[in-house]
Amino acid sequence: MEATPGWSSAAYVLILQSCLGFSYYGVTANMVLMLESYAEASESGSESLTNYFGAVVGLTPLLGGFLSDKVLGCFNTILSGGLVFALSLVCTTIAVHYHLKAVLMPTIFILMPLGYGLLTANVNVFGAHQFGENEDKTSWFSWFYFSINIGSILAFLIPGYVQQNVSFSLGVAIPCAILLCGLGLFAACKSKFVHPKTTAEECDTRTEPVVDTWKVWRKVLPAMMWTVLFSICYCQMCTTWYVQGLWMNRSLFGFDVPVSYMMCIDPLFVMLAIAVLEQYVYPHLRSLDLMPSSLTRMALGMAFSAMGMMSAFYVERLRLHSVFMADPTKPSPVSIFLQVPQFMFVAFAEVFVYTTIQDYAFTVAPNSMKSTINAVNLFAGSIANVLAGLMTTMCSAWIPPTNPNMGHYDSFYVLLAGLSLVGGMGFLSLRETPKPMASLAVKGSYGSA
Repeated sequence: MEATPGWSSAAYVLILQSCLGFSYYGVTANMVLMLESYAEASESGSESLTNYFGAVVGLTPLLGGFLSDKVLGCFNTILSGGLVFALSLVCTTIAVHYHLKAVLMPTIFILMPLGYGLLTANVNVFGAHQFGENEDKTSWFSWFYFSINIGSILAFLIPGYVQQNVSFSLGVAIPCAILLCGLGLFAACKSKFVHPKTTAEECDTRTEPVVDTWKVWRKVLPAMMWTVLFSICYCQMCTTWYVQGLWMNRSLFGFDVPVSYMMCIDPLFVMLAIAVLEQYVYPHLRSLDLMPSSLTRMALGMAFSAMGMMSAFYVERLRLHSVFMADPTKPSPVSIFLQVPQFMFVAFAEVFVYTTIQDYAFTVAPNSMKSTINAVNLFAGSIANVLAGLMTTMCSAWIPPTNPNMGHYDSFYVLLAGLSLVGGMGFLSLRETPKPMASLAVKGSYGSA
């Protein structure tokens, strides 16, 4: 078996992903505010547009997976996507600085998703390839998600603050510079990496066994579809929770806390959960042969999602009660820090749902399908964003176009909690499906399916 470099090369992929996370969240943390201020959208309109942006971002990885598996290979697709994404950040900086709505909208909805999609379909797959069958690969997807959240925390703290308090265009230019640094380091380390072959190369060398692709899809698609319900809940952080925070008391020792700072809570708890699970909980459960299956862990994640939505419900009830005791045209005196539990619960849900589905899909997929299956997994998130946008529009009685004090976000959160519970039951129901054929019955990194 060919030796693989493992963490010595995968570390550079984690650095790139941290830079990518910083860049992406640095420009999207205040997406609602950017669309309101520079695209002349209403508050509820900005929420819907943000959801649709997420939908387009989830669609473009399908192209990234195809180019990687069939044409360019992982490394070249990553570099190409990085350059396109960097170009989109440059265009966004210019559009915001000069108030060019005609440039901003196509950049946000075409160029930026294209570049980001080419990247997200391949970066985690490329990193996993650095391990081959090495047992350290069992933790790769968790630490990969950990690195995403390092970048996102810094993005919320630095560009998020700069955009709201100094200059929005400068707050977009900073992520662009960081992305270019990460891409430069990644390109310079090309010789250190194991490079997975495209389908054409594998056919030439005849190293890939024949695989029944339908059986692969039949195994992974149902689980991917149930993650859509969690993704609908997840995207509330950048939409309804963002607006909820705008209409709360953001004062802390005389300092007006930017709403984007609240989004730091999610990655902090994600990293804490990953560290505890990977260093203590999972090793202990494996040693006792009590590791829960992938589907059971994803069902647990949906329970945490329901808890997050109900936490948001109680905060909204408190917020609405306080404003009607005072002035409904002004923000609530209730502190924004009451949002902390809802972010915490959703962070725990992310760890159990998102990292597990990535590992589950990668384990099942043959080499010739890994990037494509990863892209379809991301596409499921696109479906969620479309549904979330439609739900925002359809629930206009609960989600008014401007002042949320005139609506009922609390009722919307109860609906989302119910969907989370349905998703949890959906994952548990999949455990009863027949076991796949031997060629597909590969034990997952975190337990059996």
